[in-house]
Amino acid sequence: MWKPLPIYSWRAFLISRVFCIYFACLLLTYCSFGFSKDELDPDAGVLDASMDSSTDVVTNDAAINDASTDSSLSPDAGDPVPKTQTIKIATDGDDGEVTETSYYPQGESSSGAAFAHRIFMGTWSGEMYWGYFRFKLQQAISAQANVTSATMKGYSVGTDGVWQSSQDWLVIHLEDSANPSAVQGISDDPYATGGRSLYPGLSVSWNANHQLPWLEAPQQRWETTPDLSVLIQALVDKYGGLALNAYVQLWIRGGNSLSEQAQVGVWDYAQGSATAAELTIEWTE
Repeated sequence: MWKPLPIYSWRAFLISRVFCIYFACLLLTYCSFGFSKDELDPDAGVLDASMDSSTDVVTNDAAINDASTDSSLSPDAGDPVPKTQTIKIATDGDDGEVTETSYYPQGESSSGAAFAHRIFMGTWSGEMYWGYFRFKLQQAISAQANVTSATMKGYSVGTDGVWQSSQDWLVIHLEDSANPSAVQGISDDPYATGGRSLYPGLSVSWNANHQLPWLEAPQQRWETTPDLSVLIQALVDKYGGLALNAYVQLWIRGGNSLSEQAQVGVWDYAQGSATAAELTIEWTE
């Protein structure tokens, strides 16, 4: 039969229950704290990783942006830039014909209608006939330029005398000046005392392997020189480049014996700008 506990037993029972509840609360609190901490740590780690990842992405984007704006990182950066200019004779004073005794600033107009506005180059009875062609640069060419090609072309007007394409030829020189003045008369003949100075020791033979057939009317055509880049390059190197609006002047003479009478001709600017000589220069910088 159930009997009530003595009073002191009730007290002991209650105290024991209180301590049990107290320790249970402590244990629950401890477990809850530990669980929360363990739960937050991974989240914190993920958050940190996420921040690190986003930082990396931003950094990489910045690097990409830098690469797009920094030309030094471009695969083509530093590659030579090709340039070209084609220059026509622009005024009547920039081309003509000269010998030690004759000066024809508009071609051989004074020799009669058959020779009007014709510039002849070659030899004739002991005299050298020079054609001169002065071109105004439309672009500067820097001291670092590498001249890759240069040619001049003139519109042919036939031959004079006995031109034999198998043995006669022309020789092309360049005036030794970074900005030569216009030719004024026979005193400018390069072979005359005090005449124009040509670049020393440098010229280009125009004979196309002994095939320079200058066509007669009505078969005239544009005649193009061999490559003259060696001449232009020498001028660029010597004078540290060529300035915008500066001139270069070519001189073309006969290569055959002075005793021969053999010449070829091109139109002077006086005949019209459409058939005036022109110079094309290609280079890289």
